[in-house]
Amino acid sequence: SFFSSFFSSFLLSIFFSSFFPSFYSFLLSFLSLFGCSLLGRSLFGSTLSFFFLSSSFRLSYSIHNLFLLLSSLSLLSSDFFDLLFLFLFDRLLFPPFPVLLFFPPRPFLRSRSRLRSRKSRSRSRSRE
Repeated sequence: SFFSSFFSSFLLSIFFSSFFPSFYSFLLSFLSLFGCSLLGRSLFGSTLSFFFLSSSFRLSYSIHNLFLLLSSLSLLSSDFFDLLFLFLFDRLLFPPFPVLLFFPPRPFLRSRSRLRSRKSRSRSRSRE
């Protein structure tokens, strides 16, 4: 049981970390999957491991990745209500994954707009 959950967590984390290709996302995926499988694949276990891991990682990409993994784990455990709950919670908090690719999180957009406004101000000053 322990080795089967370890092996399945390892394989699934390789698959899901391909969305966010880095060792950081792989480690996060593996920890969330393995933690959920050890906690009994229940809604309580999924929610507990989500809050435990997301308190350490503040990036919205990582949190979204966690929701993807927890939803897949709920699908594996054949509990439809766990999957539905996590999927709806994920859709409420974060946009779909393709939207994240084209529209990065807000702090990044704010810094880019500030940089553009500074450049335009410096250009207008140089013209004067």
